[in-house]
Amino acid sequence: MEKDPRVSESNVRHIDGGSSPVVLVGVVHDHPASVHRAVAVVDAVAPETVAVELPDLLLPVIEDATAEDSTGAEEGLGGEMAAAIAATDGSLTGIDVPGRGTGRSLFAELRNERPSVTTVLRAVGDVSRITAHALVGRLAGLGVPGTPAVEDLEQRHEYDLPADVTPRTQAEHEQAHVRRSTTLLRSFDPPAATAFLDAVRERYMVRRLQSLRQDGSVVAVVGHGHLDDIEAMLQKAG
Repeated sequence: MEKDPRVSESNVRHIDGGSSPVVLVGVVHDHPASVHRAVAVVDAVAPETVAVELPDLLLPVIEDATAEDSTGAEEGLGGEMAAAIAATDGSLTGIDVPGRGTGRSLFAELRNERPSVTTVLRAVGDVSRITAHALVGRLAGLGVPGTPAVEDLEQRHEYDLPADVTPRTQAEHEQAHVRRSTTLLRSFDPPAATAFLDAVRERYMVRRLQSLRQDGSVVAVVGHGHLDDIEAMLQKAG
């Protein structure tokens, strides 16, 4: 695995300390290199727990969909997250909001950043929309009439990349995509509510990971944009 260009220090981080290690896997949504990386690291580490950047509420839906359709992970039903879920033999959990402790993370970030009332209200509205989306997804997974298909709730990304390219070409294509996205984001300041919500989500994910590592090793699959901040917070927490 160490010789695979799709698995490198730029997107896989090992955090010691605490009761057990945490391995962070940074991913780009639906990119073939990320799908491969998620599966390769889960298989190689064989952790006690695999944690994915999804709400716990949606995990049964994705699990059922990938179990019923063996092509789900490759075709983008949850993309790299579905791939990690399908590769998991041990415990599986979601670490993104909404979930128990979301309010605690929200209030902690309020004390830390002291944002404007408008920013807070917009961020709370965004959390409400995320929660509603997760609830609709769960209902869709249960087959409740009138709800959209599970596949229709996923925002899929397609890349101009043939299926038969080499691992190095996959890795280079993904790196170029990350560089372009990072450059674009740095050109514009994100809305205050978006930045605040991202901070709340990262605080929540770190708390969940700190709790999970008490029971053994953890592989966490998270969006590449969260990778540095989550690593720094875990290192600081010790």
